[in-house]
Amino acid sequence: ADPAVIEEVSRALLKPGVMNLAAGYAHWSPPAKCVQAAADRMSLGNFSYAYTFDTEVNRYGDALGLKELRDALKAKLKRENGIEGREVMVTAGANQAFVNVVDTLLDEGDRVVLFAPYYFSHKIALQLARADIRICDTDTHFQPDFRDLHSILDKSKHEGKPVKMMAITNPGNPTVSDETYEYFLYDGAQHTSPNATNGVINIYSFSKSYGMAGWRVGYVAYPPALSEAMEKVQDTIVTMPTMMSQYLALAALSEGRQWVDERVKDLERSRDLVMRAGDVFGTPQPNGAFYCFVPMPKNLPDTYITAVLAKHFGVLVVPGSAFGMDDFVRIAFGSLTGSAANRASTRLIKGFGEICRIGLKVSFDRIMSHPETNGRDGTFPPLIENITDRELMEWEQKLNSPMVERRAGQEAHQDDH
Repeated sequence: ADPAVIEEVSRALLKPGVMNLAAGYAHWSPPAKCVQAAADRMSLGNFSYAYTFDTEVNRYGDALGLKELRDALKAKLKRENGIEGREVMVTAGANQAFVNVVDTLLDEGDRVVLFAPYYFSHKIALQLARADIRICDTDTHFQPDFRDLHSILDKSKHEGKPVKMMAITNPGNPTVSDETYEYFLYDGAQHTSPNATNGVINIYSFSKSYGMAGWRVGYVAYPPALSEAMEKVQDTIVTMPTMMSQYLALAALSEGRQWVDERVKDLERSRDLVMRAGDVFGTPQPNGAFYCFVPMPKNLPDTYITAVLAKHFGVLVVPGSAFGMDDFVRIAFGSLTGSAANRASTRLIKGFGEICRIGLKVSFDRIMSHPETNGRDGTFPPLIENITDRELMEWEQKLNSPMVERRAGQEAHQDDH
C-alpha cells in the first residue's frame, strides 16, 4: 500500500518555524458545551484524586453506537440531508467508517473507481483490501469527467469485471460518498447528499465541523440490508467508538449547523489569501472543504517542490501525487487565522516565485545546451520534463548557499512582523 503521506512529509520536513499547511484540520476547538458535557460525565468536580467516573463510560456499549446519538443523527440526516430509512452506525472517525464499508462490500480483486484528486486514505484502504482500483479523471475544477467514467464502466463491463464501488468526496470529495466537509461551503455553493435508497452509502465526521479530530467520531448511513455485515466488521475492528467521545458528539449536535457556519465564514479570508499565492499558476478556486490544489511546473518533481517550500520558505504542503495529481501540491488552509494566514500567503508567494524561476531556468539551460533544439531554427520545444537528479542537486546547492539562507531568514523574520 502507499505510504501515510501526511505522517511521512511531517516527520521529514516539519521543523520549528515551518507552518503546517499539510494536515487538514479546522482551527477551532469543540463547543464549550461539549467540553462541559465530558467533564460532567467524568464527575471530575475539583479535579482532585477523589473523582469517580460515570460507570457507563467505563463499560462496553452498543457496537452500533450510543442509541441517543444514533437517534439524533437519524433526525439530522432526514432534516439536513434528505436521507431516511437507513441504518446509522457511529464509528471512530470517518476513516474507520470507510474501512468498515470496504471490508463489508469488497472481495479481493473487486473493481473500484476513485476520482483524482482522491483522498489518499481511501486508496490505502482499498489497497489493503486488494481491490482492483481504477482512477477516473476530473475536469479543471476537479469535477468528475463523465466521459472518462463511462469509458471505465464500459471497459470494465466488457472485461467481465463490472465496477462494484465508486468512492467520491462530496464536496471535493454501491457508491460511497464521503461528506466530511458538508458544511464547508463558500461563494453561495450548496451541498447535496446523494441519497438513492439502496445504492449509496454516506459517510460523515465530527472531526472538521466541530473541531473534534482528536476525539475520533464519525458515522455512516447505509441500507438496512448491510446491517449484519457492517456490525460484524465494526465489532471485530474497534468493538465500538469510545463512550466519552460519543457523549461529546451528542452535545455538539445540539449546537447545530449554525455554530459551524459562523466559523466557516472566517475561512473564506484564509482561502482568498492562499489563492493569491496560487494565482501565478492559475489555481482553481475551491468552493468547498479547505484545500487548494496548486498546479506546479511539470519539469520539477512534486516531492522536490515540497522540500524546497519547507526548507527554504517555511511552509509544509503535500505532494499532489499522493492524491493522484502528479503536477500539483495541496495546501490546507483550515488551520489558518488572522496574521497566520497573512504569513502563510507571503511565504507561499515567495516560494512559488522561486519554484517558477527554477523550472524555467533549468528548462532554458537544457534547451540552450542542445544546439539542435535551442530555437535557432525559429522553434522552441516545450518545457523540458523529467529533470535529472544532478540538476536538482545543483539547484539545491544554490538554495543552500549562505546568501540564499540569509535572505530566506530575513524574509521569514519580516513575515512575522
